[in-house]
Amino acid sequence: MILNIYFCKTIVRFQILALAILATIFLLLDLIERLNDVGTGSFSAFNAIQVTALNAPYLIFDLLPSTFLIGSVIAISSLIQSNELMVARTAGFTKFNLVLPLFFSCLAVSIFCFFVYQFVIPTMQIKAHKISTKTIAGTAINSEQIWIKRKNEILTINNISNHTQPQSIEIFTLDKKGKIRNIIRAEKAFISEENQWLLFNVDKIIVDSKDMKKVRNETLIWQGFINQNEYARLTIPPQALSISALIRYLSKTELVSVGQNLFRSELWKKLSLPITLIGMSLIALPIAGSASSTRQTSRSNLLAGLCAMLFFILHQTVSNFDKILGWSSSLSWTLPPFLIIFISLILIKKSRF
Repeated sequence: MILNIYFCKTIVRFQILALAILATIFLLLDLIERLNDVGTGSFSAFNAIQVTALNAPYLIFDLLPSTFLIGSVIAISSLIQSNELMVARTAGFTKFNLVLPLFFSCLAVSIFCFFVYQFVIPTMQIKAHKISTKTIAGTAINSEQIWIKRKNEILTINNISNHTQPQSIEIFTLDKKGKIRNIIRAEKAFISEENQWLLFNVDKIIVDSKDMKKVRNETLIWQGFINQNEYARLTIPPQALSISALIRYLSKTELVSVGQNLFRSELWKKLSLPITLIGMSLIALPIAGSASSTRQTSRSNLLAGLCAMLFFILHQTVSNFDKILGWSSSLSWTLPPFLIIFISLILIKKSRF
């Protein structure tokens, strides 16, 4: 029991060190990217710092699998090089006993992450999202509506639950005196690359000094002032929803499947975190155990770094697997870590340390 606690503390200490280094690097890169938007709309340098700070917890959690691998490899390598593991082995401590402290550290971190995902990150992500929308001039946004004013037109989107298709749309056209000249109401819209909006189930109300005239159209083309990418940036991102909110969102069967993909992928990304951390921690054992000298230890640490970066890139692109390969999001996020766990157990059994 004492050995388990000692090894767990050693591994966690190196994992925190690896996380601090990687988080600093990636947060600086994120800040540099945000600074590129300074001057666009009303977005300032202070806003860039705010968005980076608010996005920090989510980014750090994305780095956890990589840091667990790097930190675990460095920690176990140090235990091997200092002969502490050899002494423990003579006391009856087997290489499979190392799995226990790794498992408990993964479980503790996962529980903490679920709590933060549920109660902390959604609030911070929504604040970051509202600040980042300052890059689009004349825009106001809350959790349910978007208002955009350009010249003599005001666009209101009253339903932004779908990331690809705005719904419940109102367009107000004003005259030179600021009075309403006509109103267009549409059930939904499709946005083309040329900023043209194809409106569906349209009511157009023409207002003059004497009366109002209402015209009904099944479709109507409107030359909009935001494109599909800008609209996607204005909608609340999936990472701004808690785990329970994601489940409620996906339970709404009336939403189109295209709009659900991002949210389903985000849900399974969070739910698969425990097995991902376990897989990345276990693969550290055979990597670190293959080093019997200082030179080989350096090679194993380098290999761990390369594997961690490769996994991070894969982790960021795996959400597209369901689109490219036709897989479900649950399979895309759970199959890789399960394969890593399976391969790790085989390699641990064959390794000698």
